[in-house]
Parts: sequence; structure tokens; C-alpha cells
Amino acid sequence: MIKTVLVTGAARRLGRAIDQLVDPGQLVQQMLESAREAVGAKGGAAYLRSPKGDSFERITQTGQAEFPRRLPATAPLAQE
Repeated sequence: MIKTVLVTGAARRLGRAIDQLVDPGQLVQQMLESAREAVGAKGGAAYLRSPKGDSFERITQTGQAEFPRRLPATAPLAQE
């Protein structure tokens, strides 16, 4: 229990430090580009769930492929 609390607190502090050092949008873009290159995809997109939870909104994309700006939460690519 104590170890879990320490790790959670450390992760929280690390997250805050990253927020201060790196623009979150730039970080997502870099991670997406790295993932695209790693799997050899023509393109990739990152989505965030909308506040209502009924759709996903594209926050960035990379590569040659085009991706929809919004996906319904029930879309095949958005299912868990």
C-alpha cells in the first residue's frame, strides 16, 4: 500500500514536470510520429474523447493519410 502511494505520487509529480517542460500537443505529435514510423504506417492520428463522451475529436495527425476530424464513440476504430 505504501509503495503504491509513493509510485502514484511520483508519477503525478513527473506528469506535472513534463507539463511544465513540454507542450502537450508537441509531445503527442512526436509520440504519434514515432509510432507511425515504428509500424511503417502511411499516417496516423490521435483523438481525445469529447467532454460528453459521445465522440472522439482528432487533435493531430501525421503522414500522408487523411483522417476524419471527429469519430462517433461507436465507430469500429474507436471501440475498446
